[in-house]
Amino acid sequence: MTEDWERRLREHGFRITPQRQLVLEAVNALGHGTPEELLAEGQKTAAAVNLSTIYRTQIGRAHV
Repeated sequence: MTEDWERRLREHGFRITPQRQLVLEAVNALGHGTPEELLAEGQKTAAAVNLSTIYRTQIGRAHV
């Protein structure tokens, strides 16, 4: 599932940064989590994930 989102985001001009990859993995793990839940899940792996990354990734997903 994550690979499909990566491909779709790239096709629409979005870069897949390590932080964005962690967000996509969190979405995959949680399903429909709140931004705060996705943030907590992503920060289990890397503290570099922040709330703005969550929102930008979710906006990107909404546009593809």
